[in-house]
Amino acid sequence: MDNNVRQVVERAVKTFAQTFAATLVAAGATGLLDAPWSTALSVAGLAAVLSVCTSLVSYPFGPEGPSLVAGDPTVPGEPLFGAGDWPIPKVRATVEPKPDGVVSDDE
Repeated sequence: MDNNVRQVVERAVKTFAQTFAATLVAAGATGLLDAPWSTALSVAGLAAVLSVCTSLVSYPFGPEGPSLVAGDPTVPGEPLFGAGDWPIPKVRATVEPKPDGVVSDDE
């Protein structure tokens, strides 16, 4: 089995187990016979399916991970769309203080 498939299955099984247990606890099940088994199985199954969908859309399509764009938006000066993707030049604006120390942009 491919490593990526193994990871997706592992996440789905963990999500199923966590959601199943949480649903039983949230429903207030105090015994084996009064537990809402069908509801817990249904909710946990849906959570597992959503986990698989999340894993599929998080597949590394782009050059650096699941995003289709390059660069890190949290790093100043890092290009968001990769080099050469946009014909817009980078412009750095600077504001110079006037001799009296007041900064104005009305010029």
